[in-house]
Amino acid sequence: MADPAIIVVGGGLTGAATALALAEADWQVTLVESGSRPQTVAPDQAPLIRVSTLNPAVRNMMERLGAWQLLPEARVGKVDQMRVWERSGSELVFSAEDAGLPRLGNVVENETLRAALWQRLTEFPNVDLRTGVAVRRVDDGDRRLRVTLENGDRFHCALLLAADGARSPIRESAGIECSTWDYGQNGLVMTVETGSSHENTAWQRFLPDGPLAFLPLPGNRCSIVWSLPTAEAEDGLDQSAEELQEALKTAFEGRLGDVRIVSERGAFPLLRRSAERFVSGRVVLLGDAAHTVHPLAGQGANLGLLDAAALAEVLERGRQRGLQPDHPTPLRQFERWRRSDVEIMAESLHQLWFLYRWRVPPFPAARQFGTRLINRNRWLRRRLIDHASGFGGRVPRLAQPQV
Repeated sequence: MADPAIIVVGGGLTGAATALALAEADWQVTLVESGSRPQTVAPDQAPLIRVSTLNPAVRNMMERLGAWQLLPEARVGKVDQMRVWERSGSELVFSAEDAGLPRLGNVVENETLRAALWQRLTEFPNVDLRTGVAVRRVDDGDRRLRVTLENGDRFHCALLLAADGARSPIRESAGIECSTWDYGQNGLVMTVETGSSHENTAWQRFLPDGPLAFLPLPGNRCSIVWSLPTAEAEDGLDQSAEELQEALKTAFEGRLGDVRIVSERGAFPLLRRSAERFVSGRVVLLGDAAHTVHPLAGQGANLGLLDAAALAEVLERGRQRGLQPDHPTPLRQFERWRRSDVEIMAESLHQLWFLYRWRVPPFPAARQFGTRLINRNRWLRRRLIDHASGFGGRVPRLAQPQV
């Protein structure tokens, strides 16, 4: 295969979606993934513990790219309503009806969606998939980048897209600094079965140490994300199933009855990261390589996937004007667009986390007042839902509602 116009490093959700969006637009693309190719997830396979809550804008994108249609229905949860509370009697309720949406979102296992994206990628002759190999070095020439893989293969490309995760080696090799805020917590994750129906509702309770979320999966199953101090989260990995099930039920005020763990458990550190630049010459950062946010609203994957849609759009507009993919004008447009949207979301989540951490007057009373105000004001609820749904700012064409 000839040298590609664009190389994407990292075959996770953001990298695979980026490669697919570019392939659909007839760019010659090479996708380099250091791990293995994802395997198709069977409908009856055991639950996978890492999930993402995809907002309606991202679902539109996945449908347009042909990946959504490949997801087994038995692996996709539906979110029609969201309930958020701190203590009984003080509860925020959001519904799809408030915003005129079919639903607020869908809960999808990361690997199930990744497998669907990769399946679509295999259908494009203009995509070269390289797995089990990492990038060794990147050299900047006068007209193109030279990318050398660990197996000795070399490519020349106009643009290198780093979707290689929060500890991005490409970001580091490009000399891009990254600011980090450590929340001092881990997210404890698992799948549970509940004694009563979750009613297609995403439930979230704010506790003194952080939020506990029950995200709806098919049947009576929920994906759990419990933000805890690091030591407590690590203890949760070692607790007996009976102890942890009782702790979950108590922390959740028994809203969904008994809780039974039906998967493995995992934990991941909660960090807010922001790269000082999303673009450096012919290198572009996407997804977690550019930004990570607190998971309390489930926006991390959505932000990365919308990065992919926005970049595909600005590159296509540039091509229509006769510009090469490494031309600085569309790349600057991408950076301004995405940095603005990401920073607004990241800072909003950061401040919300801080707001619920304060337990001394007047903060509890202020939170209760805010809850009552939002619940009584449908216009305000709709504005909040618009932002969480991906429709609050500038929406990439790939993510816009289909007419």
